[in-house]
Amino acid sequence: MLCIAVARTLGLAGFHVPRALSVVSAGSFRLVLHAKISIVRRVPRCRCPGRGAVDIEFRHEVPMFQAVKTATVGVCAAIALCIPASALAAGPELTTWLFAEGSTNGAFGFEQEILIGNPNTTPITVTFELFTQDGEALAPVVRTLEPLSRYGENIRGLVGDRVGIAIRLTSSAPIIAERTMYWGGGLFRGGKSWNQKVNDLRGGHNEHGQQAAAKTWYFAEGEGKFFNTFISVANPNNTPATVTASYRDDAGVEVAQTDVVPANGRRTFWPTAVLSGRLQPGRAGFATIVTSDLDVVAERQMYWGPGAPSGIHGGHAAAGVTTPSATWLFAEGIQGALSTSGDPAFDTFVLFFNQNETPIDVKVEFFGQAGAKLAETTRTIGGLTRDGVWAKELPGLINQAFSIRATSTMPFVAERAVYWRGLTEGTATAGATAAALKWGFAEGLQGGFQMYQDDSDNDKRRFNTFFPIYNPGPVPATVTVYFYTEGGNSGTTKTLVVPAQSRETVWTLLYDELANAKFATFFSSTAPIVVERVVYWGRNNKAGHASMGIPLADDFPLTPAPALRSNPSGLTVSPSRGVPGGGTKVMIEGAGFGNTELGTQVLFGGVPARDFEVENDTLIRAVTPPGATGKVDVTVETRGQTITAPAAFEYFDPWAAVGAPINTFRRNTGYACSGGGRACQIMASFLGNVADMARRQSGDIANSCRAFGGNEKFVEDVIAELRIRTGTNRWGMNIKRGNQGLSEDIVTYYYGPEGSDMRNSTQVFIIDIIANHCNPADRFGGGPFWLDQTQATADAGTIGRWTLGPMCSNARYRNAVNPNTGSLVFPECQ
Repeated sequence: MLCIAVARTLGLAGFHVPRALSVVSAGSFRLVLHAKISIVRRVPRCRCPGRGAVDIEFRHEVPMFQAVKTATVGVCAAIALCIPASALAAGPELTTWLFAEGSTNGAFGFEQEILIGNPNTTPITVTFELFTQDGEALAPVVRTLEPLSRYGENIRGLVGDRVGIAIRLTSSAPIIAERTMYWGGGLFRGGKSWNQKVNDLRGGHNEHGQQAAAKTWYFAEGEGKFFNTFISVANPNNTPATVTASYRDDAGVEVAQTDVVPANGRRTFWPTAVLSGRLQPGRAGFATIVTSDLDVVAERQMYWGPGAPSGIHGGHAAAGVTTPSATWLFAEGIQGALSTSGDPAFDTFVLFFNQNETPIDVKVEFFGQAGAKLAETTRTIGGLTRDGVWAKELPGLINQAFSIRATSTMPFVAERAVYWRGLTEGTATAGATAAALKWGFAEGLQGGFQMYQDDSDNDKRRFNTFFPIYNPGPVPATVTVYFYTEGGNSGTTKTLVVPAQSRETVWTLLYDELANAKFATFFSSTAPIVVERVVYWGRNNKAGHASMGIPLADDFPLTPAPALRSNPSGLTVSPSRGVPGGGTKVMIEGAGFGNTELGTQVLFGGVPARDFEVENDTLIRAVTPPGATGKVDVTVETRGQTITAPAAFEYFDPWAAVGAPINTFRRNTGYACSGGGRACQIMASFLGNVADMARRQSGDIANSCRAFGGNEKFVEDVIAELRIRTGTNRWGMNIKRGNQGLSEDIVTYYYGPEGSDMRNSTQVFIIDIIANHCNPADRFGGGPFWLDQTQATADAGTIGRWTLGPMCSNARYRNAVNPNTGSLVFPECQ
């Protein structure tokens, strides 16, 4: 009878209340009304005298998502049970997660991942249900997740190239689920051997899923001139939903769009297209209210870049707010630069939307470390309008990191946006309405990962993850941080203290256990806190994203993961030879490498590498220091371990001939010359190679005569090609008659002993590779040729001489790498 009385008091029309009901009372005071109605969480709405505050959610199932109807207990006396305040954080179920935004659209280079944090001590199953723009239901996919783990799913692998995707996740036990999207030309890398362009990750955004749909969503941020703003709406129902997006500019003027969102489908509203023509630069901001006749899910994305609003470089995303609040808390904020070492300059904006019809005053407070209150200001916001605070306007915030508290006497909506490098990139998120003892995150990356790296790009897009923590309370908070890495049952646990009314930051770079790892993160505190996560990647924080964490129930169980990550192991070095002067670029492959910035050293014969970068868990790229001729050990000190590859690198004389001379010559019995003290031979033909290059570089061979304004590029490229194909450095250019300048159509092959010095040697075969060269009657008629002119040169009483001429002054050859071995094609140039 208790449950029926509650339902009737709340006026829950349309819900069937079965006759057989039971009340389950536990230490958390979580009540379950069996059949289709259940109390799943409580948040502070109704406060009984001397008691706690209660919200009751009544839940029923719909085909795609779970729709939730929430009713606030208006008269506590109508409930025979009043629950103590300590029981308020019973928490949501965390088994259903809804995403309105998603795309793998190759035209914009979008790539998308779903990240899942599994805090359970046993394996669980997660079902992916994916729905296209027009409601096409794709086949569900089921994944099994290891305990105490982080899992990532590349959505392109499930749906291919799609403009828009909505996703519902359901799990067999509580999880945290997030979505990250990156953009730029190309795809995620599919493996070590990869010949396609890799996504350049010029920008990205992240947001956690929503645990329930709703009829109303609020957004405080939006801009219709410089930025390209979109609102994504997913309809989780079996029938179409009529959705209206109402945009209100800084003056409160309303413009609305209405669309029908298909059943189990999604639609994208484009406010920039509607508002851009009527808004003025510098005053083009707007707030958004999304309303629907059915429960839906709404998110906002903002992009900007060259040629905006149609361009795209930077971007951020945020889920809407379903319930305005009188208090908003943010753990993250930064204004200016925190050091003089090249950090980018940041700008933080706090955005407010007053959805009330009357003005409100919002007090905004900024807190730094050690309890320092850095600044305070108050904004009066008109009814149905928006406003904000730019941290730059407050002198106490310059070159500071801080947390934020915004309060008013009436509910409102608040978001925080951070931009850096002159709006190159940015992040945005709605705030938290209350602090909590426990928080969860699914996304986290520290270091480098092959799937995001392009061998042709010097920026290896290494990641840095930060967790700003805000303690708004009057007492210090002891915070335990649980990290769960990919693979399951592995991770680490850390502890820190956050002073009262202060901000502290967890930087995962400082933990060797997380080097070049992906992880989910959970926080447990002795006092209520607010936790966000910020992820940057690329050189000088090229791009990044940020999100508020998910608050968990006070009694949510968290277990330390076993520290089972394997130690660093195995070293192979390529190329394995380099010049004594140093400067050879080598790859060191192994497993379990640590961070570039902290705790890693690379040594050649005990001498530190001139430079190195840990690209990912299995690869270090290093530049050798100078060394004496001979073999040396290569040592990597990383993550507190030392691994050595004995005699793995050899310093050699770059002018010394590599390998024995080619022994496939045919005896030239028709002549009696003895070049270099040996019988003359005819060089083996590589005409096929020259002919292939002539086809690929027809313009170069036609332009090979300097007398007609040409150059030696074709000859130089042939030399590089022959070195790669034959694996020897014996190929070079020719000094005509030993002292009369470079031949434009001749290559030489040094036939002296292995290890001997090739410079200026006359022990060469002289090969003519361009027929009809410099013919005045046919200036551009040169063709591929292979004629051994060694004997003819000797018969004419002259000589040829080996050289590289000007090739080393050209980076094309100086830095050329043999694709077969990874070694330099022209080590002499080093």
